[in-house]
Amino acid sequence: MTSKLPSIEAAILAGGTSRRMGRDKAFLRLQGAKGPTVIETLVATLRPDYRPLRILATPSERLLRLGIPLQPDLRPGLGPLGGIHAALATARRELVLVVACDLPFLDRQLLTGLARLLPGHDAVVPRPEGRPLPVCAVYSKRCLAPLASRLDRGELTAAAFLEDLAVRWVEGPELGRLDPEGIALFNLNTPEDYLRAQAIAAKKTRPRS
Repeated sequence: MTSKLPSIEAAILAGGTSRRMGRDKAFLRLQGAKGPTVIETLVATLRPDYRPLRILATPSERLLRLGIPLQPDLRPGLGPLGGIHAALATARRELVLVVACDLPFLDRQLLTGLARLLPGHDAVVPRPEGRPLPVCAVYSKRCLAPLASRLDRGELTAAAFLEDLAVRWVEGPELGRLDPEGIALFNLNTPEDYLRAQAIAAKKTRPRS
């Protein structure tokens, strides 16, 4: 994919507080104490295809050990939109893939499919079950000005920001073709989600009889 889409870089949003989970989602492990963390899995998924790859978060010892450049939010405390803003404002390339750190099953097939749909649009955003997912999307830097304007007005709703853009939505059967297992956009918000993700991971790694 790198040769076909050389201008895309990637940013992992890892600056959330994980209030509902009760612990840092980025460092959860789905496959036991010796398995990779969620953010390590994401880095391994993204690194082959996206350069540069950065993590959007306040620097910490645990994040620094990943060996990936860190970029703090330029406007702290504004949630996911603040992270998307920082990713776009500091991007070296015209196109940026933004993904949240709580998507343990994100795969290259889905991401490649999203990126290929961007020409002619400001952003490509999945909409599973009718719900926009702006934290797994491809943005052009044209999105920066309308996003900054929303932040200036204190409007932090992602859905409202997307109304300002020419968005290529990916949903229904089209999304199903890019995510045939239906788990690539599964995200971790609560302890119950974590238990379900562990069960999914165990099923995926279980040897076939």
